[in-house]
Amino acid sequence: MELANLVHLKRLMLSINKFSGQVPSALFANMAHLLILDLSNNHLTGSLPTSLCNLSSLLKLDLSNNQFQGSLPAELGKWMQLTLLE
Repeated sequence: MELANLVHLKRLMLSINKFSGQVPSALFANMAHLLILDLSNNHLTGSLPTSLCNLSSLLKLDLSNNQFQGSLPAELGKWMQLTLLE
């Protein structure tokens, strides 16, 4: 089963897994119900995929302790309910 197929997922906690490289853009395409996303403490690089902006229900996002580069996508304004961004 692929993570992208978990359309009713509420929490995705992937911290401290030694993931590296860029976040796959297709990963978040169908996760409209996701409330909490934790990708902290990995080795992720590059810019954030714009598909991340489709997570309009997101309350908490933790991207800390990675090596992301570039600016944040302008579409982040869709995160009207976001209460925590690290």
